[in-house]
Amino acid sequence: MSSDYTLSRYIQSTKHLDYGNGIWASPQTLGCRDNFVKPHIHTAIEILYFMKGIHRVIVDGVEYTAYPGDMALFRSNSLHEVYNISDGRCTHFVLQLSPAHVISFSSEEHGSSYLLKLSLGCKNEKAFWTKEECEANGLSECFGELINQEAEGDRFSDITTKILSSRVLLIILRELFLEDTAEDTDEDVSGCIYNAIVYINGHYMENITADICAKKVFMSYGHFSRSFKKATGANFKDYLNTIRLIRAERALIATDDTIAEICRDCGFNTVSYFIATFRRNKGMTPAVYREKHRQGSKRCEISEDKQ
Repeated sequence: MSSDYTLSRYIQSTKHLDYGNGIWASPQTLGCRDNFVKPHIHTAIEILYFMKGIHRVIVDGVEYTAYPGDMALFRSNSLHEVYNISDGRCTHFVLQLSPAHVISFSSEEHGSSYLLKLSLGCKNEKAFWTKEECEANGLSECFGELINQEAEGDRFSDITTKILSSRVLLIILRELFLEDTAEDTDEDVSGCIYNAIVYINGHYMENITADICAKKVFMSYGHFSRSFKKATGANFKDYLNTIRLIRAERALIATDDTIAEICRDCGFNTVSYFIATFRRNKGMTPAVYREKHRQGSKRCEISEDKQ
């Protein structure tokens, strides 16, 4: 099964916008029941607006049932997957924003705190909006204009899409900051913590520690540890294990590597520690997790894992 990209247009052609300053907006169709977008990870911030049919969405292990008019947010470096659970075709509108794009229209004073809100954390922050919420806050109107723009288009489509996508992001950020009852974090500290998160996602397979990461972002160990937990909701070790487990999940599903190879490639010191950590967090061993997810391997796939 392949994606229906008849109405798609790349504003930034970089796959999954892992690099560069851009936006990608496109409708995508899952043609029949059990078609799915397999679990994948990318650095882009991705927003799905559901247009037709019933979807099952899983993001970092949390499952949602999405109906037309609902919206889901996939933060940077989150593990996510999408399934068609309708009897007919399912369609959703995909909006991807690169981290560089978020910075490009943000002030130096606030850019890092915006990116922190849009990056994978451990606070169980809001990731799903119902149709009623979208209608009340203006997201439905924005996506309606985006969908029309992508379908019809004109010479100003690139500018229009950037403006509309910025409106979508503004509404989301306002709600995320409104829900955050924590005290404001200094912007310089936010920048350091965001850089630390980027470093962790690029070096999770290495023997990195909070002390090493603190030095990389020019903070003292104590200040870094306190600021990191405040920003992410987890201490350094737990956050690092979260990142490693997400990468392990992806490898278990997408590769034929052995458990020992995945353990090594994801930065765990021993296989026994990897299995124990995986079981504690996922409720099953890596081998059982792999078998469970491969039971659906006969279904048609839409592979979006371009990283």
